[in-house]
Amino acid sequence: MAQFHRRTYSGHQFRKELFGIAKQASLFASAIGGVSPALQQKLPIAVRGLDPALRERIMLTVTGVNDCHYCEFVHSRIGQAVGVCHSEASAILSGDFAEVPDPDRPALEFAQRWAQNEGQAAPEDKAILVKEYGQQKADQIEMTCRVMRLSNLFGNTFDSLLFKASGGKVGG
Repeated sequence: MAQFHRRTYSGHQFRKELFGIAKQASLFASAIGGVSPALQQKLPIAVRGLDPALRERIMLTVTGVNDCHYCEFVHSRIGQAVGVCHSEASAILSGDFAEVPDPDRPALEFAQRWAQNEGQAAPEDKAILVKEYGQQKADQIEMTCRVMRLSNLFGNTFDSLLFKASGGKVGG
């Protein structure tokens, strides 16, 4: 039988990551939260969430590294709803940031290296992110990466189980 080659979670890794995100619930809410654009503008800059298009670009970047088919499908469509066109989403998934607006590129470069490094930020990468966006937004960007990795590896783990149960016919 063929091998399953995408990144997956063990039960221990999944619980650890899930509880780690839960411990930072307020950061999760500000990074991922569904606050309306009108309300966003009334909030102090320090607690505003990420721009929805930037958030989806980050999610597509992490998904491109982890190759989760479910997340690719969902976030390509959500991206289109918030202004990330199909060609840009496809390019981001393949690791090409040429179509990305200049202010968003450092975040995507960070997200890509972070995902390639199994969810770990090199200190110099985090320092660049903080310098570019400030501590609050840098933390929101990293939380967005964490949430997307959790989703990606959960989806891939599900596919791995399908793959094994079907003798390699489904989920690969």
